[in-house]
This record gives sequence, C-alpha cells and structure tokens, in this order.
Amino acid sequence: TVNGNPIQPNKIYTLAANKFVAFGKKGDKETGKFTEIPDQLKQRVGEQTLRGLMKENLQVHSPIEPPQTGRIRQIEPRKAKDGSGIKQDLQKELINLLQKPLPAW
Repeated sequence: TVNGNPIQPNKIYTLAANKFVAFGKKGDKETGKFTEIPDQLKQRVGEQTLRGLMKENLQVHSPIEPPQTGRIRQIEPRKAKDGSGIKQDLQKELINLLQKPLPAW
C-alpha cells in the first residue's frame, strides 16, 4: 500500500533505497526488493547516497523538533523519603513509571 491505499498497477511510483535493499544478493540468491520489478519498468536516476539525501533534507528542514510524547521525563536526584538512599528512591520511581500505560501514538 501507499499511504494506506492499494498500489495501482498502471501508476508510476518513485522509490528510494540503498543498493543492497534494492538489488542485493546473498550468495546466489537475489534478496533485493526491486528484483521482482521487470527491468523495463526500472529507471535509475542518479547515484546519490541515502546519507546524502538525508543530509540535504536536514539542511532544508532544520531545526527538527521531536514530538512531545510525554514518554521521557527528567528526574532530579533528591534524598530518599525513607532514608534508604537516592539510588533506591530513583529505582522505586522508575518502577512506578514503568507500570503506567504508555500514551497512544
């Protein structure tokens, strides 16, 4: 599917992948995902690397702000309430956090 829609057999799609994913081989077996596409339908455009494409995209769209999911909180060190020490108090707080359900995303 593409964005949840079925692939249309007569539509042209643009795909990007590294060489191994696209055309890889393991021994004599072809493992590349593009090997099932007939050669007459393939058109290679450029030799940019995925790293280069990502770098270019980051330069255009920087700075990137990660979404606030509420999954990560900074816990400030403090004295344990029961006098058992900071490490034990933080362990208890971590256990409490892990028992809470994760937010839906």
